[in-house]
Amino acid sequence: MKKTLSFLLAFTLLYSLCGCGNSNSGASSGADAAKTHAPQQEVSASQNGGGIGTHNFNFFVIQSEATTYYASALKFAEMMNEASEGKIVIQVHANGSLSGGDQSVALEMIQKGTIDMGMVTAAVCGNMINDLRVTLIPFVFDGEAHVDNALMKGSELYTLYEDEFNQVDIHMLGIAEHGFRDIMTTQKSIISPEDLKGLKVRVLATPVLVDFYKAMGVNVTDISNTEIYTALQNGTIDAQENPLVQSYLAGYTSVAPFVTTWDYCYDAHPFLMSNGLWNSLTPEEQALFTSVTEEWIPIQRQMMRDAYQDAYDSAVADGATIVALTEDQKDTFRIISDETSKPYIEELSSAYDLLVKAKPVF
Repeated sequence: MKKTLSFLLAFTLLYSLCGCGNSNSGASSGADAAKTHAPQQEVSASQNGGGIGTHNFNFFVIQSEATTYYASALKFAEMMNEASEGKIVIQVHANGSLSGGDQSVALEMIQKGTIDMGMVTAAVCGNMINDLRVTLIPFVFDGEAHVDNALMKGSELYTLYEDEFNQVDIHMLGIAEHGFRDIMTTQKSIISPEDLKGLKVRVLATPVLVDFYKAMGVNVTDISNTEIYTALQNGTIDAQENPLVQSYLAGYTSVAPFVTTWDYCYDAHPFLMSNGLWNSLTPEEQALFTSVTEEWIPIQRQMMRDAYQDAYDSAVADGATIVALTEDQKDTFRIISDETSKPYIEELSSAYDLLVKAKPVF
């Protein structure tokens, strides 16, 4: 993990020296930050009758510069800069600085074109695109191969989301990865539903997950990521659930060292741009964004998956206890989620059927 962190820091420094990195990760307000970093078009390709023009775009990222998630956004910016022969420069802004740290605000700003592009969790996008909430149903995905089949460009489910975003004036470039969410506590390993009873757990604020945890007797709370470490440290909460990569880099595993991995909920992050900006691009520029994104998405997912293994190894080396549930142990949780998820499966039946249909057959 130390090698990985050193690489991320070196990559970020090198990228910033090349003029494509993020120079603003402060806590300025969303409106001020977006205004300060509004796109600057030195030469408009459309004015030249097509081709690739010179552009400077911003890219919203909710996580910090220390994360692989942020590094993956830098990778996209690098790929676009190279593919456009230096004409398209994308500045990646960490810590949600373009929207004051609020992903809901960021989604609205992307829709309006105030933010050029960004990755936003499905839990937030689901408030606008209802069918996206199906990806958050516990145990709906049967591993990474199922994720890749269901959410890659060209799949039936992807096409559904693409069309639904278009209806709200957003162009979906792709679906990036945050990863499967794990649970970690300050007290004990979670092996069965009974282990969660009575615990105060910070849970992603989406109804299908809240219902799942409440059915197990959990005292569910929703606090921001910036408050999780202190809340775990001082006992305000007993546990939290997030992908291990984020949790390790944020230091959560040092104060909640009992980690359970169980692949129970996948956190998809659609990669978005406003239709207004998309339609202002020339056909050549649109084709470039499309081709680079298609090449980048598998790279982004692999970066996140490699970082997960690094975080796992490093957390264990630092003294964390990590338990990977067996399928039989997961079944005790599936019995509960099968009941609590029924209303959502019925409501989202079309999207649910497409997701299930995408399950690989071996």
